Order: sequence, then structure tokens, then C-alpha cells
Amino acid sequence: MELFRLLGTIAIDNSNANSEINETVGNAEQSQSRITAAFKKIGTAVATYFAAEKIAAFGKICLDAAANVQAMSSQFSQVFGDFENEATEHLSSIADDSGIVENRLKGSYTQIAAFAKTTGMETEEALALADRALVAVADSAAFYDRSLEDVTESLQSFLKGNYENDAALGLSCTEVTRNAAANELYGKSFQDLSEAQKQLTLLKMVEDANALSGALGQASRESETWSNQTGNLKQAWTDFTAMIGTGFLPIAIKVVTALQKIVTWMTEHKSVVTAVSIGVGTLTTAIIAYNVAQTS
Repeated sequence: MELFRLLGTIAIDNSNANSEINETVGNAEQSQSRITAAFKKIGTAVATYFAAEKIAAFGKICLDAAANVQAMSSQFSQVFGDFENEATEHLSSIADDSGIVENRLKGSYTQIAAFAKTTGMETEEALALADRALVAVADSAAFYDRSLEDVTESLQSFLKGNYENDAALGLSCTEVTRNAAANELYGKSFQDLSEAQKQLTLLKMVEDANALSGALGQASRESETWSNQTGNLKQAWTDFTAMIGTGFLPIAIKVVTALQKIVTWMTEHKSVVTAVSIGVGTLTTAIIAYNVAQTS
């Protein structure tokens, strides 16, 4: 009805109609500016929230990467001990030859050497075996298009005596072939070998299979391929985030430790915590009741 009245008035009293039109437009513009301002505030808050969320997520990535790198370095030191510098040089040389960044190989290298030591090998012997095994892992991973971690797991399982993993490594390991390899290396049957000799025999079988299949040197030949380069890039990003996380990892550990102490104290003093929570609850209820009374 107001719209019809306004339209009818235009023909009778033009000035009055213009005044109401201006007032209507003014109110609309004022409302628009308020709505726009409100949405700007909401947008800023949402943007800030998501930015904070992204920062927090990135911080967690950095902390996790730093913790993993720290753990890997600690394992490397413990396994190689006095030979750590020599092991680092060997690992660096293998990385250069294969075109695979060092930290992509480090975990596998450490695992293989650690297992070798559990069979009675001295650290220097375990280091020599790890050198050969890592080359075999890198070549097999490239040749059969598998991950380094996957091939490392297959090789370790095979060296432990799980011969059903032979096909995953590109060879056939039977009692006959094991005895033939053992006699060639040590002049006796496989079952008469020491645990360390068994590992070396099985590793030689993997190396021979790689040579026969054409897998030998495959990691180096594929060093410039897209698959290897993206793998290196992924590791480079992990190393980068680890460098950032290393700076504030000690602080994060201190904060977590402090929180753990607080939780432990609260657990040991439940009666105090309960009394405090009841007091806070009573005070909160009183404040709410007072505010309700003031507004009614």
C-alpha cells in the first residue's frame, strides 16, 4: 500500500514524493553500508581463523619432521658408533652415485646395518654389508618401480630367512641355489654357515640376480627421471620443514612436559581440583543470576 501511495503522490506533489524516495534510498544505502561492514568483519575473522589454522598445521608438520629427523640421526649414531663418520661418507657416496638424496636412503641404511649387528657382525662388518645392501635396494627399487622402503622391507625379511620374498627381489631362492651360493663363497652347505655368513650369502644372491636381470646400476640410470626427482623434492621439503621445526622443538617439548606435570598434579590432588571447580561453578551461577536480575 505504501508503494501505491508513493506512486500516486508523484503526480500530485512531486517534492513530497522526491523527499520520501530520497529517504528510502538513504535508508537502503545506510543498511547496505552496515551489512557490508558486518560482512567485512566476518570475512576478516574467517580469514584470520583459517590463516591461524594453516599456521598451526604447518607448525605441526615442522615439529613432526624435526622429531623424525632427530630420531633417525640418533639411531644412525647408535648403530654405527665410532664408525659414524665413515658411515656418513659411505652413505653420501652411495647417494651421489644413485642420484637419490641422502636422507631418503638413511633410514634403510641404518635398519640394514642394525639387523646385521644382531646376527653377530661387528660394526665395521655391518657397515660393509649395509653399503652393498643399500646399492641393491636402490637398484631394485628403480628397476621394479617400487619404493625404497618397500624393497628394504623385502630385503630385510629375505636376509632374516623368509625365502618366500625371493620373487619380490627378482630371484629364485631354493635349498639347491642357497647351497650352491654357500659352497661358492665358503666351501660348505648353507645350513652350516654362521648367521652372518648366511646374510652375506643371501645378499650375494640378490646382487647376482640384479646383475643377471639388468637391474644393476638402474638407480644411477634413472637418477634424472621424474619419479626420482619428485621423490628427492619431497625429501627436500621434509628436510626444510625439519630445519624450521628444530628451532622450536625444544620449546614445544618443554611446554608439553610442563602440561604433563600439571595434569599429573591435578590427578594426584583430585579433591583440590574438585573443590576449585565447585567454587568456580558457584561463582559463575551467581554472576549469571545477577545479570538476569539486572535485565529483568
